Amino acid sequence: MLNEFEQAIVDKIKTIADFRTVKGYEGEFARQTYKEILGLMPCALVVYEGGDFDRQNLIRRRRMRWTVIVACESFRKDKARQEVYTFLEATKEALNDVRFADFKMTPLSITRERLLYHDERIVAFGQVYETEVREEA
Repeated sequence: MLNEFEQAIVDKIKTIADFRTVKGYEGEFARQTYKEILGLMPCALVVYEGGDFDRQNLIRRRRMRWTVIVACESFRKDKARQEVYTFLEATKEALNDVRFADFKMTPLSITRERLLYHDERIVAFGQVYETEVREEA
């Protein structure tokens, strides 16, 4: 289910913004060279952050947290700053309050947005979305 849910988020983001790269996060910031990372930008990378489980009778509720990493060239330049803010707003607009038809879920809800990393060439923000999925036990 997690793969399908991640893909649904990726597909939704692809419909709204002109990112060069939109996909599930595969450790790019940890294992790729600076040049390779810059080649991905602007990008939106989706990662499952974790979840909590609760059970009521025969129904298991799974509260899931997903982070969308939005990364662009550094916002020290006016054009780049405008770009990263535009991508953050577009991503939030696309995902906040969305339901995916294939899942018994509450709407995605943005709960946090924060700066993850920045230097003179790269800026990355994380947007955290939560939802609750009901699964039959």
